[in-house]
Amino acid sequence: LRCCLDLAVSLLCPANRANSPSTLRVSKVRSDAPIQLIMSGTASVKNACAQFGLTEEQIAAGRIRCQWRSMYGSRYAVVNLADVRALKKRLVEEENEKKKQALISELGEDGYREKVAKDALAHKLKQEKERLTKSLESSLRAVLAACGNGIAPTLDGLSIGKTAAKSDWNIRPTELGLLTAVDATKKQPKYHLRDVIRLAHEKPHHRATTAIVVSTGRRVVQQPKEQHISDRLKSTDKVAQSKLYACFLQDIYLNERAKADSLEGGEEVVKAAFEEIRGSVTKAVMKAKVELKAEENRLSALDSLEGSSGKKRAASNEEESEDDSEKKPTAKKRRKVTAAKKKIAASNGGVGKVAGVTDASRGRRSGRGPVSYAEANSEDET
Repeated sequence: LRCCLDLAVSLLCPANRANSPSTLRVSKVRSDAPIQLIMSGTASVKNACAQFGLTEEQIAAGRIRCQWRSMYGSRYAVVNLADVRALKKRLVEEENEKKKQALISELGEDGYREKVAKDALAHKLKQEKERLTKSLESSLRAVLAACGNGIAPTLDGLSIGKTAAKSDWNIRPTELGLLTAVDATKKQPKYHLRDVIRLAHEKPHHRATTAIVVSTGRRVVQQPKEQHISDRLKSTDKVAQSKLYACFLQDIYLNERAKADSLEGGEEVVKAAFEEIRGSVTKAVMKAKVELKAEENRLSALDSLEGSSGKKRAASNEEESEDDSEKKPTAKKRRKVTAAKKKIAASNGGVGKVAGVTDASRGRRSGRGPVSYAEANSEDET
């Protein structure tokens, strides 16, 4: 009866109907439906318990207002997530208060305050170590990526003019106005090179983006209008400029390492950062070795294929030359055969010399033995 009255009130009152949870999408979630994490609005008791780490008994004990709904004949309760969040906060505060009272009864007021201060200092030190570890790792990676052409010895005492700063480090004149000149009294002042490189390094890193052409549907990689200085140096062959940038990154790493050394347990922070970078570099080296081995195998296979094809080609050429030598006699052999034919024709008589040779050759081609000039004449008379 109470549920019916609540439903009637929510339908009749416009204010209640505007704030009614029945208008939300979450009302379609059944009690046996998969858990969905919802940040605001309403949810079933099961989903709210899963989101905030509570139990249904805790929600019932917290006396949170709920509404009952039905889906395919199954009734389930819907609660407001803001109320569940407030209940979770209240339970955590109560638990912390219980722990506090237990520590006060054990250590006393002064001992409890000392413990709280010590825990806060340890937490702050832990956060600083984590920050320095990440900073050292990022600075080490940056130095390793930029030191391909070497590292300049130092940036101390180096200065640069406005034109060179614009062409080499992509610094606009308006941005140079933020820096302090080496000698502001000069008509064309120069600026400290370290400050110019820092300004170029701290510019936002615009990466390449992928766009889809509507007419064709193809994906096109669009390069940014202004690249970061690290990407610009990778795509150019300015060795001196890359060395200066690597020196600047090395100075950043040395400053971060000095901060780590000043902390308690800073050696562990530096060691952890080096181990992380060494592990990643080792993996990259192993991958490069595997790729190099594969390329060497491809090269050796190409050489073997080229050698075998050359041998086969030479062998086939030799066989063809042998066949040609068998089919076509050499000039020396042809001369010997011609001389023999002339001797046979001379022995048969000078008059029928040509006919005898012709008949002899024709008889040899037809399978008969050579005939003389007299025999040929007798056959003709017959």
